[in-house]
Amino acid sequence: LMSSQGPVEASDLLCCLVPSPQHLRVDPTSSVSLSSVALRYDGGAWPPFPYKTLTDAFRSHNIKLHTDVESEADVVSVYLIVNESLFAIPESYNLTIDKRGISILSRDQAGVMHAVFTLCQIMDIVDPNTGTDVSLPFLRIRDFPSFRYRGFMLDISRDKVPTMETLYYLVDMLAYLKYNELQLYTEHTFAYEGHETVWSDSSPITPDQMRDLHAYCSLRAITLVPNQNSFGHLHRWLKHAKYTHLAEHEGGVRHPFSPVPEPYCLDPLDPMSLSFLGGLYDQMLACVPPQTRFNIGFDEVELGLGKTKKASEEHGEGHVYLDFLLKVYNLLKHSHPGITPQYWGDIILQHPSLVSDLPKDAIVLEWGYEASHPFDKNSQALADAAIPFYVCPGTSSWNSIGGRVHNALGNLRSAAVHGNAHGALGYLVTDWGDHGHWQTLPVSFPGILLGAQFSWNANTASETLTINKQDEYNWLANALDRHVFKESANMGEIVLALGNAYLKAGSYMSNQSILWRIMMFFGDRPNIPQTSLPTLDDLQSALDFVADAQSRLSSSSNGNVIVLEELKLTADMLHFACRLAIAYLPHVHNGEHAPSLSSLGTEERASLTDTLASLIPRYTTVWLSRNREGGMSDSVARLRRLRSLLE
Repeated sequence: LMSSQGPVEASDLLCCLVPSPQHLRVDPTSSVSLSSVALRYDGGAWPPFPYKTLTDAFRSHNIKLHTDVESEADVVSVYLIVNESLFAIPESYNLTIDKRGISILSRDQAGVMHAVFTLCQIMDIVDPNTGTDVSLPFLRIRDFPSFRYRGFMLDISRDKVPTMETLYYLVDMLAYLKYNELQLYTEHTFAYEGHETVWSDSSPITPDQMRDLHAYCSLRAITLVPNQNSFGHLHRWLKHAKYTHLAEHEGGVRHPFSPVPEPYCLDPLDPMSLSFLGGLYDQMLACVPPQTRFNIGFDEVELGLGKTKKASEEHGEGHVYLDFLLKVYNLLKHSHPGITPQYWGDIILQHPSLVSDLPKDAIVLEWGYEASHPFDKNSQALADAAIPFYVCPGTSSWNSIGGRVHNALGNLRSAAVHGNAHGALGYLVTDWGDHGHWQTLPVSFPGILLGAQFSWNANTASETLTINKQDEYNWLANALDRHVFKESANMGEIVLALGNAYLKAGSYMSNQSILWRIMMFFGDRPNIPQTSLPTLDDLQSALDFVADAQSRLSSSSNGNVIVLEELKLTADMLHFACRLAIAYLPHVHNGEHAPSLSSLGTEERASLTDTLASLIPRYTTVWLSRNREGGMSDSVARLRRLRSLLE
């Protein structure tokens, strides 16, 4: 098999398809030429979205489409058979190319779509420059997912609420990569009627927009799973006088998501808390079908500080937590009987004796974002108790500016290996926006692609991702260019370089990078252990590494303008963070105490101030290229605070 880039052997084809199919056999000595094709389906008309996707692909490769298969002898038929009895696993498909033409056998409509996207990828691999002679090798693919549910969750509550255009762009990417679930993490950014005080400045998702997004997802075999945190993380509600009486601690507590104490958790003992949640649920769930999953949150809860102090002392915080979880579960089962609740598992796993008391028809979301997270141990505990669960790794994009790709690779891989071994029902890739959501969208793309690869074919998580001795990062860079950036050539290598700049700084911190932390908390107690402080040599190495990426970006004229500007901003913010850290480090004598800002030289501060002043308007421009205005002022305020400290 030949392409404009040279021979494509069977192993090369397997390496180029993302996610990798479970079984692929190629006969490179035989091929079929696609100059004209006709689509055939014994069941009547082809499903609309796969039909449009495939016919658009044929046209892009200058392949003529015929409606009458008998009209010409050289027309290649594309046969479709959909039969549930053919496969045991939902979304399975077989794709065969031989002398009879192209045939797709599928269990269901989702499998048809996956087969079509695989065929589109094969055509792009063979004919990357959309020439006039497309020849496909004889092959047989037998494919099915390792995890029943393969999801992506985007944080839309830590300031960034994407435009609908951006959400549709993401859904198209997820469908292409064979995801089948999307969640939008929500605290206060859904436009609940009667609660305008909470969301009026955040440019929220409206009910009509959620319905439109649901319809868009459904056409692409993706379930839009509604998401509303319902216990902790409700400070954006409880800080308002209208809701403060519902707080576990009305006076406020310190929590990681605000510089000042705020009410943070609902009071689980107050019946009004259930009534409040029931009203929210009724509005959000009216936007999706009655038979679906629903993420109610329940993570990172702080109990025993206020109204639950006595109950926690008498019964234990675990029991107080479980009692409220069961009340919310029963509320949903009564008012929305078709709903399957999902909830984060961090709190309940701290109380292993209570795991057996969890409902057997609600899904635990077992999350952790470091490569060392104990997915094996925690998955085993849930499996032993017969509790359905997802494993939930992350993109490692947040709290980093440019990402932490090396950590993401280990984290995503571990979740797939251990989740698959212990029978996890799903695999949910999370993408958070802690502390202002400073990272741009392309920083998350490596994690999204790797999550697709591992959740569809978990075997690849326990193997090397390379074939023919390719370097693992070269594979990932090429896969990003081919399947995600597409028109933005050679961006994969650059986004991975930016995503590993944190390693060059030579300092490890959990769930964050040292460069981000110094920039975010400059002037405050940084709480950096002395053993985690980077050396000046390490920081200079990181600075030089980022400068090289800046140089490559400045000379790039290819591709998507938005992507290019996002990565240029990412590189420039990382470069600034390196310079700030180099100026800051000599004055740190104990990592738990902030150095005096006056110890920084005047010229040094002026130069840093000028750089930051030029970054802020670019930051807002890049923000608005994909996101709504609401929340932007909160995020930018963190940069303006830093500028004021330096002035």
